[in-house]
Amino acid sequence: FSDETPRDYHCNLGPDGRRRDADEKPELSRGTVEFVATKEFMVREPMPAVYFFLIDVSMNAVQTGATAAACSAISQVITDLPIVALIS
Repeated sequence: FSDETPRDYHCNLGPDGRRRDADEKPELSRGTVEFVATKEFMVREPMPAVYFFLIDVSMNAVQTGATAAACSAISQVITDLPIVALIS
């Protein structure tokens, strides 16, 4: 059988039998499910996704760099959002 997993994605197991990096990779510890509704289940055409960013601007968040990190992360991904989502 062939393994298509990239070599740098492999990780050793800890003494508990879990990957050592399991808590660092959300895809390994928090699952998601996407249900695609067929036309018979839709009352209207699907609407474009709405993105809402809530940023912690408390003194602690600013002092620890969390606010700056959130703003930086958002600015890096916002250009990848569909154009439709940016028009309102």
